Amino acid sequence: MKTEHRTIEELLVYLENPIGSKEDETIEEHLAECDKCVSDLSFLDTLRIGLEQFGQNSRELVETGESAHLTNEEIPKYIKEACNENEKRRIVSHLAGCSSCLDDVFTVKKLTTQLEREPALTKKSYLLSRFIISRPARMASVEKEGKDLIREAARHGIALFDIGRSLSFSFQGAETSEEKTGEDYRKMETDDFTIEIVQPACKVSNVIIGVLARGDLKNAKVTICAEEEKSEIVSLDNRRAIINKDNMQAEAIRYIRVDKM
Repeated sequence: MKTEHRTIEELLVYLENPIGSKEDETIEEHLAECDKCVSDLSFLDTLRIGLEQFGQNSRELVETGESAHLTNEEIPKYIKEACNENEKRRIVSHLAGCSSCLDDVFTVKKLTTQLEREPALTKKSYLLSRFIISRPARMASVEKEGKDLIREAARHGIALFDIGRSLSFSFQGAETSEEKTGEDYRKMETDDFTIEIVQPACKVSNVIIGVLARGDLKNAKVTICAEEEKSEIVSLDNRRAIINKDNMQAEAIRYIRVDKM
């Protein structure tokens, strides 16, 4: 008496391990009397062998250098399904033989999905900075998302120093002092303020933060986030305020938010 047809999933599991369990014995009994499932199994086995051969051929092309690694422009284009047919064929063929590029594609896809779902600007910045640190060679694949985020944060009074430097919105200069030693200098702008960070070379655990208002303001609320957020109200003298922070390094500052008072 025939049993119900086996699902594709069950047949795939059987192909991977055709002997050894009671379930396998049940499947074999069913296959002995079901031409449809035998046909399905044969198709899946042929497909599996073909994919394995395709993957092997692709790996050989990658190893010999005939199949070039994906560029940072191709990865987001492929994820957004913006490739033409020739580009898609090349990318799919390469991914079949390159675990490194495949991992990069999955990671960028996961990141962009997280960015779309995450409402907090500073959390988005944290996700991007972790990606840039772990995969600096793939930073350009998320450059558009990063620059768009920096501009949006600036409209809300937030300077995202953690990703700003990597995306050329914050810069580091070797400012020469009287002792001819360099300082760590960074600057970013929001819609209403220019924010500077200076770390004197002789004081590795001390930073100076400068805030310059574009308009005629007397006070501002400054929130600095390194390991945690800390806010303070500062007075603006000729539109400028200077804040000295001990036990802090410039590179540890994730973002600075300045609000009008």
